[in-house]
Amino acid sequence: MLSRHSARKRNVRRSARAGLSAGVAGVAAMALPAGQAQAATITAPGDLNPGDTYYYVFVTSTTTKATSSNRADYDAVVQSAATASTFGGGDLTTINGQAVNWGTLASIKDGTSAADEFNPSAPIYLLDNTRIANRGADLYNSSIASRLKIDENGTLNPNKRVWTGSDTDGAEYQDSDGLKSLGNGYAMAGFTTATNYQWMSAVITESSNSYSLYAFSSELQAPAAVPEPTTATGLIGGLMTMLMGRRRRRTKA
Repeated sequence: MLSRHSARKRNVRRSARAGLSAGVAGVAAMALPAGQAQAATITAPGDLNPGDTYYYVFVTSTTTKATSSNRADYDAVVQSAATASTFGGGDLTTINGQAVNWGTLASIKDGTSAADEFNPSAPIYLLDNTRIANRGADLYNSSIASRLKIDENGTLNPNKRVWTGSDTDGAEYQDSDGLKSLGNGYAMAGFTTATNYQWMSAVITESSNSYSLYAFSSELQAPAAVPEPTTATGLIGGLMTMLMGRRRRRTKA
């Protein structure tokens, strides 16, 4: 039979363990507020120096018709795909603590071209950090370094056709029958399987068909240093260390 002192000591230990476990759970809950999406964590491309700027592109796994002449309608599609992404452990509207907006790499009947909307002076990468172009001018020179076939979830997109409405230089495509930008009866589409000019300008087809879209990110910056652990992470680590220490002392006893 345990002495009164031993029983009291055992109860204190149990209370301490329970308190520590509750504290860990509470701090873990504080780390991500209810209803807030988990941000993506993607290691910056290894060929960049700290502070360098860069951009990401992907092809949407979802499809849409090219009947709208309003760029905002297409931007809503790519932004929705980015928000629903599971790549990097979270959605793509925040990457490594940086807020990211996504636009549509296409020319629209409203007069905005792909090159007008996206013509950066920094390198452009797929989500797996494969560089496809050194800058905008390199993107619109009839070829890219790798197929733009990775979707917002980091997987190969089985969809071959992508609405672009663009010529190889990123301007609105126009032939003898008129403009073939998105929002017209017929529009230009590219192929995700191509690295030559056909990645952007491959086939003219009816706008009522549903194809994927190319998406481009706002500017990102390679981190200057490894981010410090968050306050919540530090508290969790400290509480877990205290708990393990008490367990070890109990074993020795």
